[in-house]
Amino acid sequence: MYGQGMGSSNWLWGGAGFMHGPLGIIVMVLFWALIIALVIKMFQYFFPSKPQNNQSRSHEILTERYASGEISKSEFDQMKKDIA
Repeated sequence: MYGQGMGSSNWLWGGAGFMHGPLGIIVMVLFWALIIALVIKMFQYFFPSKPQNNQSRSHEILTERYASGEISKSEFDQMKKDIA
C-alpha cells in the first residue's frame, strides 16, 4: 500500500527474502518435518531398541513339548538349563 505500485503485493514473495507468506510457511514446515524425521531415523539407527526376547519363546516351545509328551522330565530340565 505505502510506496508500492498499484496491484503490487508483498505478502506472497516478500521484498527481501525468498518465499515469504503462505507458500513460504508451507515450505518451511515441510523442511523442518524432513529434518526432524531424519534425526529420528538416525537416532533409531544408532540406538536400536532391544531385540525381542527369544529366550521366553524358546521356553514356551520347550514347555509345550514337555506338556505334549515329546520329551521327558530329565530332557526338559536339561534343555531348560541350556536355554537359560
